[in-house]
Amino acid sequence: MKLFPVLTALLLLCMVYPLTFALSPPVEATVPLTGNPIQIDSDGKNLLAVAFSDKNVLGIYFVDPRAYVEIDLPSPVVKTVFHRNMAVALLRGGTAVAIVDLTSRRLVDVVNLDFAASSISSDERWVYLGFSRTGRIDRFDVESRQTVESINIRFSDGVKHLASGGGILYAVSANLDSIIIIGDKTSSVKVDGIVSMLAAGRDGVWVVLTDDTVLKMSGSSIVFKTTLPRATFVNTISTLDGKLVYGSISRRVVGIVDETGTRETRVADLSPVSVAVTSSKMIWLLDGSSMKLWYLFDSVPPRIFDWNLENRPDGSTLVRVKVSDVDNDINFVDLVVYEQQGVLPLGPSSIRMELVKDFYEATYRPGPSVTRAELFVNATDSAGNSVVQKVGELDYSRSTTSPAVTTVTTVLGNPIATPLLLSDLLLLVPLILVVTLLLFARRPRRKTSKKR
Repeated sequence: MKLFPVLTALLLLCMVYPLTFALSPPVEATVPLTGNPIQIDSDGKNLLAVAFSDKNVLGIYFVDPRAYVEIDLPSPVVKTVFHRNMAVALLRGGTAVAIVDLTSRRLVDVVNLDFAASSISSDERWVYLGFSRTGRIDRFDVESRQTVESINIRFSDGVKHLASGGGILYAVSANLDSIIIIGDKTSSVKVDGIVSMLAAGRDGVWVVLTDDTVLKMSGSSIVFKTTLPRATFVNTISTLDGKLVYGSISRRVVGIVDETGTRETRVADLSPVSVAVTSSKMIWLLDGSSMKLWYLFDSVPPRIFDWNLENRPDGSTLVRVKVSDVDNDINFVDLVVYEQQGVLPLGPSSIRMELVKDFYEATYRPGPSVTRAELFVNATDSAGNSVVQKVGELDYSRSTTSPAVTTVTTVLGNPIATPLLLSDLLLLVPLILVVTLLLFARRPRRKTSKKR
């Protein structure tokens, strides 16, 4: 059977990939959006700006305390940047910017521009307005509403082709094959491909090419390069703590790229038309299908290991487990007990475990009618990632004070990876069919002898 080794290898590959590359699953946010939202932008801390194609408003969502307001504007918003305590929105057509005070949550000014701006960006000092048709980038002072400097340079007119961070301004060249770096001096770095979009962080700029190649640049050097899975066709990006966050409608994934590799989560029926990042590793996505906001976390689930059960003279059982978390954000660890009386279930109960030196501990005391108990440990982090591990069974059929203890030695898989594994296995079906057909097509036909 030549088919068996091939299928085994493919199945093993799909089992390994999701366990290594996975973010937390998306959760729907209760933000009352109406109309047709098309873009979300963030201040990187606590605020989300929502732009609509069919409403002359700017939506502002305060992640904490979960408040949403809409500010009336003269026309729809193309993109929003944040500068100190102001939101600055480039309006449709590019001939004006709206300035919103985030404290009073009111529109304080609309500044008309001499020419139509194609892009907008901001950093700690300035708001940058890109006028690609005239070959000019303006440093705009929000407080005085004045242009303090104009930089004459030819660059692309894409709204995602201007970015700033760490005191450096980045732009895509007019022929889309170079990154222009504007700091104390201006330089240009040619890339091997066509630039699709870029996003800046504190330590450099991330560049996405049309062939799904991802570059990270620091200064004028390319310090990291990788290629995303085939047919990702990145349509939206943001940055998070020196990492690139991207969304793909074609593969229905949201992912993160850093120097250690790529992590993704499938978003099932969602269409991530826009992504943004707030604090606490919180990633937001705008679903183009439901027109709703969802969020997920750049957080690795906790790991449960090294557990033991110890009977006590009073009939109780001490349960001790070790729990690790690379993000160091464990929220709680619970001992969950499923009790039985004979064959009848008595229902689960939960006991909060306390950290004592290196172990989380809890003491289980059975009721008088319990004949059997199954013990599980649930570890949950602040991002909402949960792992559950069965640690043992207790049998009270022979003694109510000294139960027979069965300790589980097998570590369960990551439950968050289960949907990814199933979806990957479904993707295997066409490949399995093709391999099967090829093997059968190559099988020599058996000759039949004719009877005389």
